[in-house]
Amino acid sequence: MSDKKLISIVIPVFNEIDVIDACYKRLTGVMQSLDTYRYELVFVDDGSHDRTHERLLAFHEQDPHIKIVKFSQICRIRPK
Repeated sequence: MSDKKLISIVIPVFNEIDVIDACYKRLTGVMQSLDTYRYELVFVDDGSHDRTHERLLAFHEQDPHIKIVKFSQICRIRPK
C-alpha cells in the first residue's frame, strides 16, 4: 500500500458514447500528471442504452484505475 493519498473522481454517464473516449483521455492525462497522488475514476452508468457501458468495460480491462458502477433499474420514490 502506498503512502500517497487517493483521489476518487466520480463521473456520471448516460448515453455518452460520443464523448466517453475524450473524457477518459483528458481525466487520465490530468491524474497521471499528479504523481504525488493515487487515483481512481469511478464511472456511474445510469442505464445507458448505447455502447457506453461496453466502452467503459474496455477501459477497465486496460486500466486498473477505472471502476464502473452500472444501474440496471431506476428506482422511484413514491410520495406519501
